[in-house]
Amino acid sequence: KWSSLDPYYMTMEIFAPTRGYVGVGFSPSGAMTGADIVIGWVTPEGIPMIRDYHGVENGHPIEDFQQDYDLIAATEREEGTTIVFRRRWDTCDEFDMQIGVRVRV
Repeated sequence: KWSSLDPYYMTMEIFAPTRGYVGVGFSPSGAMTGADIVIGWVTPEGIPMIRDYHGVENGHPIEDFQQDYDLIAATEREEGTTIVFRRRWDTCDEFDMQIGVRVRV
């Protein structure tokens, strides 16, 4: 689920019925190439983490030098992993999508 009430930030909550990494990509075509990708997880020590990546092909994403996602919360429970984060609608980062009407999630 996501919220668009803030004029500057998009807030998103993602749940996956798995333990480990949870991610989502934003792309004008729905493909991995050119996608703006966020991946979050909880370490074995219980520390929540989040990283900003971009796709260059259908393979391993590349971590962005400029990290534009703010982690709000991350939990890992038996039923799955949840991450909550926010990001500016437009980060002015060449590897991030300007989130808007023509972006697929």
